[in-house]
Amino acid sequence: MIDADARLAALRGPLLAELQETARPRRRKLALPALVAILTALIVWPSSASLAVERRDGWIELRIEDATASPETLTRELRDAGINGEVRVLAVPPHLVGKWVSFNQREPSSEGRVRFAPDTVRVQAIAVEDNTFVFMAGRAARPGEPYDWDGRKFREGVFK
Repeated sequence: MIDADARLAALRGPLLAELQETARPRRRKLALPALVAILTALIVWPSSASLAVERRDGWIELRIEDATASPETLTRELRDAGINGEVRVLAVPPHLVGKWVSFNQREPSSEGRVRFAPDTVRVQAIAVEDNTFVFMAGRAARPGEPYDWDGRKFREGVFK
């Protein structure tokens, strides 16, 4: 009579080897489509920029793409575009949400080198070299919150 343990041990070795060989290619077959899907998502996924920046004919155009973006995000994207400055957000009426409401610059000699409109601010590229800007963007007011800018004047104490 053959010892059952010896017989199982003799069968176990080849069986495990076969299972390991068939498992490896299956993992590779699954890993490749997953890698392709991830790379495709990274390449095709739309940009999540909060600030649209275009350079044209010596001007830098700025448009707000995400009215819910934080001032930190908008400022980072402004600086990434090569503009020394910051973006502050102010509570405004609904028709001004996501619009530029005001700006300031530290170097008055750059006057005329900024063209301001609610939808687009254009800054002459040469003006950004030695200047610092503060752009104010409109955000939705929270329930009961007074407007910082109502379209005509700033609320007292906004710039403390």
